[in-house]
Amino acid sequence: EGHVGLTVRQEPDAPTPDPPSFAGGGPGDAESDSSDDEASKAAKLAAMSAEAKRKGNAAFAAGEFAKAVKQFTMAIRMDKTNHVLFSNRSAAHAGLGRYEDALADAERCVRMSPKWGKGYGRKGAALTGLGQGGEAVKAYLAGLAVEPESESLRAGLAEAKAVK
Repeated sequence: EGHVGLTVRQEPDAPTPDPPSFAGGGPGDAESDSSDDEASKAAKLAAMSAEAKRKGNAAFAAGEFAKAVKQFTMAIRMDKTNHVLFSNRSAAHAGLGRYEDALADAERCVRMSPKWGKGYGRKGAALTGLGQGGEAVKAYLAGLAVEPESESLRAGLAEAKAVK
């Protein structure tokens, strides 16, 4: 119990290594160094975020929801644009019975990626946990509108109707 219709996708384990940097001249060197530094910093943040996400997924799979929340929070700090991180943290909050926090993350996920059905599933699960079956039904129906074949959304919808 605790994570109704919630699944976590696993990502590849190893981030792509950064290419080696070369010292030396060329036209526009100062400018390219600056953008290389920015690119390098962005690549490091992305790799650190992916590693925190991987650890969060592992903790979630082991039922260690508090640890998962911490890892997903770290990942979000490094990549605030990844809707999947908010979805995963929503699921971890729901696993802890923190449905208000789960709802906040699910709503942010849906705003970031309105065509991704799983975000609506997270919202529906949080609302079901809060005892708001009617609102949960709406969330699941919105998810099915964008992903009509989703079995997890159908299952969540049936459970939400039972709470109504």
